[in-house]
Amino acid sequence: MLVILTALFKPVTAYFKKTKPTLEVNPKPIPIVKMTLDEYEARTQAKIDAALAERAAAPNEPHPVKDAQIAELQSRLANSEQSFEKQKQFTASLEARLDREGNTSGGDDVEKAKQALEAGDTEAATRLFENIKARTALDVEASARASFALGEIAEQEVRWHQAFAHFSEAARLHQCFDYLIRAQEMAHNLANYLKAERLVQLSLDAAKKEYGKTSSQYGIGLNNLASLLQAMGRYDEAEPIYRQALENTRQTLGETHPNYGTGLNNLAGLLLAQKRYKKAEPLFKQALEITRQTLGETHPIYGTRLNNLAELLQAIGRFGEAEPLYRQALDNAYHALGEDHPGFATYLNNFASLLVATKRYDEAELFYRQAVKIMDKSLGPEHPNTNVVKQNLEKLLTEHPPEN
Repeated sequence: MLVILTALFKPVTAYFKKTKPTLEVNPKPIPIVKMTLDEYEARTQAKIDAALAERAAAPNEPHPVKDAQIAELQSRLANSEQSFEKQKQFTASLEARLDREGNTSGGDDVEKAKQALEAGDTEAATRLFENIKARTALDVEASARASFALGEIAEQEVRWHQAFAHFSEAARLHQCFDYLIRAQEMAHNLANYLKAERLVQLSLDAAKKEYGKTSSQYGIGLNNLASLLQAMGRYDEAEPIYRQALENTRQTLGETHPNYGTGLNNLAGLLLAQKRYKKAEPLFKQALEITRQTLGETHPIYGTRLNNLAELLQAIGRFGEAEPLYRQALDNAYHALGEDHPGFATYLNNFASLLVATKRYDEAELFYRQAVKIMDKSLGPEHPNTNVVKQNLEKLLTEHPPEN
């Protein structure tokens, strides 16, 4: 089985609704972007190509962070209209910050930076925020805000090492929940678990102080801590914290909110990893139904939920129930991601594993070959996920060679 790149445990703040935003001047700024959707897609593809080239330069070395960055960019490209809208909102929010923070740096500099942003170029804004940071070094909170803005720019550009450095600097200068949680999430993305654990504990303390233990912000911290502990293999510690985070979401957002479905899915994923299938199954089913009702059956997250439940059913030998779910997940991914997306290839691989389990070897071979073809093209022939599918295909052909 191949783990879906967008699946279970990504600890992102966007899963949760903040009830008290503290960083935006205007929570819903009006976007003014001159860059077109085609230009946005071309820029994103150029970043993917550059990252793949960097990875191909050292094919025998592990690149977990680079692989995750490529997956993030590919996800944006696959859902380009939605991600372009987020890009426009980000641009508008950043322009509002430039107006606020750059009001003493000279109008020309601010206007030039805003024009560059509207054209999709973040370099001018980065330079201006660096100037603001240097100029406001004695004003700790202003300098922290500038560092945080630099972190957001770097994160938007999928430059995670730089984003972590900027978010960490912001948190060092002004230790508040918003800065700490973003630094922690970047540390997790970079697999720097020791720093991530320290930061998430600090973020929980900050959430408790700023918002209280019954706030959704505190729930974000709990979810991130549980996800981190699971990534470190500390399952026994992660489970009660996942349950605490889930209860927090139930109380703050309700049992019909999509974030509650995410919490159920995360807990079920932990139980699945521990092979506690009976306890995981009802949680996966509940998460699937909440996602269906709130996001709809065409949303890619719904496809992920289908796959997760199918994986569990396959693990306990209920192949007849797993198959239609895998087929639904494939159909969802085909329409939501496209037939050339590595996420679609992952679903093909997972369904092929069911076909092998049910001794339909010729069919499985076709699905594996299609998955390899997509991953070769989209991720490169040396990518770990490509190699996993190739190994699955080779094992199938060795153990069950096709009849001539």
